Amino acid sequence: MPKILTKGDPVKRPTEKPGEGWGVNGDRLHSPNDQVVPGIVKILMIENNPADVEFTQNELKKGDISYIIKVVQNENDYRVAISEFIPDIILSDFALPKFDGDTAFKIRNDLIPDTPFIFISGTIGEEKSVDYMKDGLTDYVLKDKLYTLAFKVRRALDDVAARREKHKVEEELIRSEMRFRALIEKSTEMKTLSSPDGKFLYASPSVTITLGYDTDELLHKSIVDLLHEDDMPTFLNNRKGVMHVPGNSVFNEVRLRHKNGNWIWCEGFTTNMLHEPAINAMVSNFIDISDRKLIQERISESERFIKTITDNLPAMISYWDAGMRCLFANRTCVEWFEKQPAEMLGIGKKELLGDSEFKLREDHIKEVLNGKAQRFEHTFHRADGKVINTDTQYLPDKEGDSVKGFYSLIYDVTEVKKAELAGIRALEERNTILESIDDAFFAVDKDWVVTYWNNTAEEVLKTPKAAIINKNLWDVFATAVGSQSYKCYHEAIQTQRALHFEDFYPPLDKWYEISAYPSAAGLSVYFKDITERKTSEARLKELNENLKKRTKDLAVSNAELEQFAYVASHDLQEPLRMVTSFLTQLERKYGDIIDDKGRQYIHFAVDGAKRMRQIILDLLDFSRVGRTEDDLETVNFNKVIDELLALYRRHIEELQAVIVAEKLPILQTYKTPVRQVFQNLISNSLKYHKPGSAPVIRISCSENNTNFQFSVMDNGIGIAPEYFDKIFVIFQRLHNKDEYSGTGMGLAIAKKIIENLGGKIWVESAEGEGSTFYFTLPKNLRK
Repeated sequence: MPKILTKGDPVKRPTEKPGEGWGVNGDRLHSPNDQVVPGIVKILMIENNPADVEFTQNELKKGDISYIIKVVQNENDYRVAISEFIPDIILSDFALPKFDGDTAFKIRNDLIPDTPFIFISGTIGEEKSVDYMKDGLTDYVLKDKLYTLAFKVRRALDDVAARREKHKVEEELIRSEMRFRALIEKSTEMKTLSSPDGKFLYASPSVTITLGYDTDELLHKSIVDLLHEDDMPTFLNNRKGVMHVPGNSVFNEVRLRHKNGNWIWCEGFTTNMLHEPAINAMVSNFIDISDRKLIQERISESERFIKTITDNLPAMISYWDAGMRCLFANRTCVEWFEKQPAEMLGIGKKELLGDSEFKLREDHIKEVLNGKAQRFEHTFHRADGKVINTDTQYLPDKEGDSVKGFYSLIYDVTEVKKAELAGIRALEERNTILESIDDAFFAVDKDWVVTYWNNTAEEVLKTPKAAIINKNLWDVFATAVGSQSYKCYHEAIQTQRALHFEDFYPPLDKWYEISAYPSAAGLSVYFKDITERKTSEARLKELNENLKKRTKDLAVSNAELEQFAYVASHDLQEPLRMVTSFLTQLERKYGDIIDDKGRQYIHFAVDGAKRMRQIILDLLDFSRVGRTEDDLETVNFNKVIDELLALYRRHIEELQAVIVAEKLPILQTYKTPVRQVFQNLISNSLKYHKPGSAPVIRISCSENNTNFQFSVMDNGIGIAPEYFDKIFVIFQRLHNKDEYSGTGMGLAIAKKIIENLGGKIWVESAEGEGSTFYFTLPKNLRK
């Protein structure tokens, strides 16, 4: 194995071979990743003579070079050392028994050409050494002049370091230039160079993008050409101020004219770089702030709008941060506290109110800063003696789980309080009236103590005044605790909303109609005996139950009638089929002996039987309308129309009809019935077209809050107004069957379907001018 020899006499360590990997002072020279300690030179030496290796190391030591050395004697070890040891310099004998310096030199040129390579030889001549140096040899040392080795090693390493540093600087300059170019070319910031008179010398791409001019156009302009006239005096004055101060900068906020004539708000700095030979220009860096300006204008307008509103409200409105510092106060608030607007901003709550007033609100402030809204009444005493009654609300300003501050809304309710007192006095004055009214009346305070009980209440509840006045209502009427009245009275107090309800009182076997009105003082209750009315309602309910039973019986009867209609229609169709069949057979078998008149009679009979069968089928459909077993479903009316157009495609093509369907809605309804309605209306429009004219049919829909209104309009023969109602009656026809086929059932069936679905159907028409059939369907159809 090749050895790693070291300078000095290293200290031996367990499991380590002497001289391998240790420094002059016995310190390990390799890190765990086999990295050499900085300042240590890694030398790869090709030599087979240990004495020459020792001489070489002695010269290196004399030259005070710190190193580690790896000695190899053959090509394989040499190649391994180049890839693993990675030398800083290679020292090679020129001639070895199994390996020669010439081969080592060529391998170095192929693999690590930048690594210094020095021949140490006693046989190489100066002429040959010069040839090698032309090919990249770093230097050579004759063995009899080995004292020059340390100097040449140092010089070789210094040359490498210098080349590497130069290469590094060149690369850094290239990278710096690339970064600078990328910064300038890709930056959204507008950068310009201009002469002292303002003429553009350079404009970055962002300038042309922002202002719309191409580079040539800008280079023929001065910045003054683009300035808004209102911004020009300030800009020119600022520019003049830095013109004679090298390196000085000035900030400007100006409007520059876009190529399309619009004004672009920009801000930035202009720096005097005329003293720098490489620049010799005024350097400006601007950014487009048009969006920010627009936002600022909108914010200012919004703030002005909010201030206008809040300043004109009678309430004192303010906002306080979590540290109880005022950040906003409207005019009413500022005037009440006799402060200037600037004095209010930042003032502490305690400082503004004073100790005594602050203490009265302290608990409410703590609660609102914990995220709980507060509302309370308070008599506010100002230092100058002015007093108002207030209704105060504190509303927390939350951001997630934290409270940033709170809004304070203080309403002057002094007049309201006066009105309440006046109302109480008026109520006392009207006690005599309450005693004479037909309704029973009583009043309780917030603790449910009865404060008033009129004569009618005594009679209705069989409780004298002496037994109830100044007593707790629920102590006297303990049997009513938990009743409907008990629950509603408490709800009225808690929500401060009037409640109207009915309740049954078992001890007296009576029903009462009750109205409870809450107030700040308690609760006022009006009630009257409605037992007779409830008895009548019970009788009416019984009658309704009987009606429901009869309705159910009628439904059963209708079902039986439907079954009968189905059976009857089936049984009626059978003899008609027989008549048709035998008449057809009669015509086929005896056709040769039957004259034209006879054939005509047979045709009339067969045609009558077929029409009778169709009438039976239409009657059956008519009887089934409203008895669909379909479920409500989401129906796309556009798809319904597509299906019907496919159904009538051949007929449409034969008539060259044009059918235009506007976008129709999607709603919850019964698909089969509404499909039949559209089918009947489209079929009629195709059937009753003007002779010689192609049918044109338009289907559309409009809506209001409750209904969708559909329309089917055609350019057909039209209907006279006197027949508008007749056409929806079963079996009613306006034309001879020879003119237009049919049984007269289609529109009657459509009318019955629409009315069963909660809508209505009608027609608008004029004879010879086409017809428009309208029908409505409710938006919220319930099964």
